[in-house]
Amino acid sequence: MKAGAHPSAEGTTFVVWAPHTGQVTVWLEPAEGGQREISLNAQPGGWHAGTEASAAPGDAYGFRLDGGPVLPDP
Repeated sequence: MKAGAHPSAEGTTFVVWAPHTGQVTVWLEPAEGGQREISLNAQPGGWHAGTEASAAPGDAYGFRLDGGPVLPDP
């Protein structure tokens, strides 16, 4: 897997490697306003991934590990 945000026709897929984390969410602030969090699904090898249909290039985002502070994309 490749970490980061990957736009496609289906939306944006967010991927992060966090092998010692139980829950990963993406904090998302779309360019048009508003904020929300999206839960990522645990994948083999410590990866977490999920696709958000409405996320687009230019949206601000960060990762939240186990409910902690929002962290930038590594």
